Amino acid sequence: AEGFQHMLEMLGGAQAPSWEQAAQVAAAIASNGVSEANIDPLARISFEQLARVASLQVAAATGFSLIENGREIEVALITRAEWCSETLSAYRSLFEPLAGSLGGSIRLQMGELTEEDVDQIRQFLPSGANLDLSKLVSALQGAFGPALAAGLAGTVVGQLGSRAFGTYDLPIPRLMPQHLSVIGTALDEFSADWELPVEDLRLWMCLDELCHHAVLSVPHVGSQLSELLTEHARSFSLNEEKIGNYLQQLDLDPSALASGSGLEAFQAALMQPGFVLDALESSKQAELRPRIDALVTAVEGYVAWTVDSIGSRLIGSYSQVAEALRRRRIEADQATQFVERLFGLELTAAKLDTGRAFIDGLVQRAGVEVLTELWASRDSLPTPSDVVAPGLWLARMGIEISSELDLGEGSFEVPDFPDIEEQ
Repeated sequence: AEGFQHMLEMLGGAQAPSWEQAAQVAAAIASNGVSEANIDPLARISFEQLARVASLQVAAATGFSLIENGREIEVALITRAEWCSETLSAYRSLFEPLAGSLGGSIRLQMGELTEEDVDQIRQFLPSGANLDLSKLVSALQGAFGPALAAGLAGTVVGQLGSRAFGTYDLPIPRLMPQHLSVIGTALDEFSADWELPVEDLRLWMCLDELCHHAVLSVPHVGSQLSELLTEHARSFSLNEEKIGNYLQQLDLDPSALASGSGLEAFQAALMQPGFVLDALESSKQAELRPRIDALVTAVEGYVAWTVDSIGSRLIGSYSQVAEALRRRRIEADQATQFVERLFGLELTAAKLDTGRAFIDGLVQRAGVEVLTELWASRDSLPTPSDVVAPGLWLARMGIEISSELDLGEGSFEVPDFPDIEEQ
């Protein structure tokens, strides 16, 4: 509610909100209006050492290069405000088409309102409310343009930043980031809440961030996912049939609505995130979602498998850390789920389990080496049918199933844990 109010204030300004204003709004929401402390230099140094260790491990385990522009990709501790600023910049290419399709649908519907329609809306306002709805509609039609992109972005990124841990909290590719980022205070708070060793949690986060970056920075993987998410963002369209069906299911008493006694229930129903997104979902998005799900679940399954393979050997409290982070993922609040769906992502427990089962199935049937083939080309990326049946992907790639695999623990080797002090 607070984030929505921020967006309305921005849209209601005399001038279109800038992206600088969006960053300020996002930081305020993410930090709940509380001033953030600077990162402790000692914590930063310790984290950088862990990040270098994680980089060596991930590069060896995945075979992917973590070198960009001649430099090894770094992982840095940052504040929530810094995370919001970086994320706004990275997601701008999604927010602009997203705002364009949302705004276009809303402008179209507003443009079709007659004076009689406005009069009918007016009867639902509280008695004594002095509001010129005609002027309001006209003003909103002008606001739903470039202003919506910045207003929406500030609100959404602020919501994400209030809960985020790192750069890839959402598996959205970023174009050559200068570094990967982890929010220091968020990790410290989570460590204290779950009584986890903070160094173990930091190492896990470094592994997770670098694994995500390794696979999402493969050119055809990143471009494929970016294309799908961008197409989803530009395809929102008001679905009048779904709205009508939903309102019929509510079975609200018209006389109660007219008298105002049922207005609160009516408003609460319309503000449900599921209703809002269902009402705006187009047939194009329904076609895109299985393809997005297939790629994202495979990426998430691969990252989880790789982090488990490395982390279980290097992190003393790995099982406790992994369980705490799994609980955090599946217990995402309604606002976070709304934001994920807005981008075309649905990171449910069932879909994450499907991704992990897909990777496990490939390894069990064809060995660890087959994972290199998974990301080898755009044609090898899994389809919706593949991710629920690993054997289909193997058959499509012409890979024979091995009957002589050692599937016991220890079949996956990673380098020994380097001495941090020698880095």
